[in-house]
Amino acid sequence: MKLQELIPFVPIGVALIAFSGALIGVYLAIVKTKREKLWQERYETLKSIVSSSHAIVTSFTALHMEEMGIPVIRGSEQEQLNRELSEAKSLLRKNISILQLLFKRRHIEKILQAYVNVNSSLQDLLNIGPEDYAADYIKSVSDEAELLSREAVELAQKKCL
Repeated sequence: MKLQELIPFVPIGVALIAFSGALIGVYLAIVKTKREKLWQERYETLKSIVSSSHAIVTSFTALHMEEMGIPVIRGSEQEQLNRELSEAKSLLRKNISILQLLFKRRHIEKILQAYVNVNSSLQDLLNIGPEDYAADYIKSVSDEAELLSREAVELAQKKCL
């Protein structure tokens, strides 16, 4: 075949190359969008865990100070903290569940263990006897929630930045 005989096929070849390029471009755009959505979901979930953990820390730190005889909040502030604490515990439970969908288990083991420790400390606080010193149990909840927050921040810095 001569070059002149191939000329009618050139537009078809160019069209096929352009169409293939467009398909590849669409595919890459979809993949990028999925990655960005996953990143955003991970970031928002971890952000909510950190925020909820800090609400627990704030509430139990204030409670610990009150237990030690150092008044740090007034009645209306205590009501606000109680509402935030209730919301924080609910959000934390929800976001821990979501976190298991967004990350591989090996990446979130420390967060899951910290969450179990927070719940254990809360349960210990609920089950103290009259002879037990409540301030120690209250401080334990605050400390465990702070650890949970640090673990969530560490994971966010590794996987979301």
